[in-house]
Amino acid sequence: MFNFSSRTEFFMKRVFIASLAVVSVFCASFVVSNLQAADAAPVVAAKARVERYPVDLERRFQLLVTQRQVTALPAGSTLAEGELSLDGVVSLTGRRTSPGAAVVVLRVESLRAASASVMGQPVPLDGLAGAEAWAHLDVNGQLQALQFSDETPVPIRYLLQGLAGDLFVPTFEAPTTEVVEKLAMGDVGTTLAWSGDTRLHRERTRFTAWRLGQQQPEALSMHDGADVTFDSAGLLTSLTAEAELLGQSAQGQVLARRKAAMTLQFLDAQERAAEVLAVTSHPVLRPVGGVKSEIDQERALLEAQAAGVTFEHVLTAFTKYEDPRAWNDRAEFVLRAVAVLQLHPERAHELVAVFQNAKSEQMRAQVLDVLASAGHPQAQAALVNALRTGATDALVARQLFQRLSLVKKPTAQTLQFVLEQHAAARASGVTEDRNARAYVLGSLAYTARTTSPQLSNTMVDQLVDDVEQAQTAKDLQATLRALGNSGDARVLDIAKEKSADADANVRAAALASLRRVPGADVEAVLRERLLTERSREVQAAAFDALRGRALSEETLQGLRTLVSQQRLQRGAERALLNLATEQKTATPALVQTLQSLLLMPGLSANTRAEVQATLARLAS
Repeated sequence: MFNFSSRTEFFMKRVFIASLAVVSVFCASFVVSNLQAADAAPVVAAKARVERYPVDLERRFQLLVTQRQVTALPAGSTLAEGELSLDGVVSLTGRRTSPGAAVVVLRVESLRAASASVMGQPVPLDGLAGAEAWAHLDVNGQLQALQFSDETPVPIRYLLQGLAGDLFVPTFEAPTTEVVEKLAMGDVGTTLAWSGDTRLHRERTRFTAWRLGQQQPEALSMHDGADVTFDSAGLLTSLTAEAELLGQSAQGQVLARRKAAMTLQFLDAQERAAEVLAVTSHPVLRPVGGVKSEIDQERALLEAQAAGVTFEHVLTAFTKYEDPRAWNDRAEFVLRAVAVLQLHPERAHELVAVFQNAKSEQMRAQVLDVLASAGHPQAQAALVNALRTGATDALVARQLFQRLSLVKKPTAQTLQFVLEQHAAARASGVTEDRNARAYVLGSLAYTARTTSPQLSNTMVDQLVDDVEQAQTAKDLQATLRALGNSGDARVLDIAKEKSADADANVRAAALASLRRVPGADVEAVLRERLLTERSREVQAAAFDALRGRALSEETLQGLRTLVSQQRLQRGAERALLNLATEQKTATPALVQTLQSLLLMPGLSANTRAEVQATLARLAS
């Protein structure tokens, strides 16, 4: 069996270093070229001169850095948790100036203490002491590019890149200047404000664009301030920076959390003889958003995720064992196998034969899961080809087909295949086959609504027809839920009609079908049905369909009425609590709803404790 324990530490270390490349040592990586003032062109004046870094004058500073961060990796919901601490001496030495530019050498002279860890495991920082970067600045002191020697390890380049981002603060003559910085995490609105002639405050206030990972945070809070001081000659004397950031999904999942602090204090200065900059041996690392970095950050993350696993390892794991549960650290291996396949899309077709020759249906399903999670066009083509080979057992075939719903960016070919399979299942008259394919059809219609709107509409047309052709209550439930997967606007009218059906299970399916449909009209229908419904299953379905929405005051008042008038059905309180827990604002109506819930007869001890914990969180 595969034993990945020896690779786990390597994997986590690579993840941490790679995440530093994205999140940087401080709250941001560094500024891209063409940083612009919000209301005017950049101003060039005395305070902004590159003479802040005199040629051949080495100025040394005491440096302290502390950082804690949690980062969701692009490949999924995996979180990399890490810490970084530095205590040492750095130097800044001017090497060349011109009317519009300067070159400054940033060097880590010595380290009294340096540590990094991820998931509690130490990460070596070999090569950091003595490492240097050549920073190219424009006339405003804005960082344009970094250069490194060939011998500088890639992780150390990342760390120096982060350091440079906060050390080289652009300055303008105006008392206050609004700029947009392009950072590794995204574009940030920043205010630069002078206090007298020697103190500059930089405040990063908001993200105008987000680049970290695949998911845009719905809730994002940040504080990132820095105070920079200069002496009477305009030379840097100190810098103090503190940053906190929390980015969450609509469901409350943490996508990024970090807290960092840095202090820089001038120690001494000495003359340092000029050195020759051999450009050919100092490859340029451009800032994010400018010329493409010499380091492909996405590939670096995938290589970190693969953690040494090769495509041959993947083939062996799939062909040697009958059951994926035989693998040690199964979840870790699947994560790595997906990364390997993303790194080598040209080999995805090889997994078709692996699927056909797999020793069990469980292993065949695992092959399809890896292909669907990799998701690139080559992986989708291989997945479709594998499914075309079919399975002798109809139940197994339905289960394998549903793996397609995991594809996040379906190609037109994949969508056409699903349409064909759904049409064939309808023609066969086998209800179970049609329903299994309808669920996938709805899911992919939802993901394709912006990339392939025409195909998405065609898919929804077929699902609407399925609902209209349903002959039994059970059939209607299945077709409603499949249609709901699409999130199409047409669902509202159909769900509104079917939510009055005599069968409670059909009413529940109708309301559940609204979970992906946005809009105040949808919320109004769900609110109305909650207040008149006497079925536990239907109430629970309505609560679930309301999740992920910022509830209106009218809906919150409706929830309070529902509970206080004892119309909440026994068994639906868990779904209500799940909905209430998502709310970010402690409105009086929400608090009163939870307080009334505590008075509900027969409330379990566990649910009562969760209600009290939710009230305590809202109160804080």
